[in-house]
Amino acid sequence: MAYFTKPEEVLDYIHDLLETKEGELGLQYVAYGNEEMLPRFPAVRVASGLFEKELHATRQWQNTFRVELYVYHGKLTATHAQRSKADLELATAIRETLHDDMTLDGNIVHGWVTAEGNAQIARRKTVIVGTRMAWEGMAVQSFNM
Repeated sequence: MAYFTKPEEVLDYIHDLLETKEGELGLQYVAYGNEEMLPRFPAVRVASGLFEKELHATRQWQNTFRVELYVYHGKLTATHAQRSKADLELATAIRETLHDDMTLDGNIVHGWVTAEGNAQIARRKTVIVGTRMAWEGMAVQSFNM
């Protein structure tokens, strides 16, 4: 089986998956990479993280992909200074969606959300209440010989 070998393949897959399910998840917008414009909330920005290639076995690499997800719940206000239950439920729904198919349709060995936590994200002159999520996946690749 040929697995994903490039970070952009993983990023595209996760972005497209969340975009396809945005209504079901309660998202209003799914941003790609370092996209600055977030026209609607709640939104999620899917960005590529650190990519590692290590010697795994005889004539084989282990590729480790990392994706950073930033969930933007809404503008910081006195009444929304901390994440609400709805914010936590949105982050949980995104995590569960990513865990529904931990092989990305057979394109990696496995991957999952490894960490998540609350964040206050500065966007231009506004602070957004958010959740930062880290996803990590692994695939193997034969040497080109």
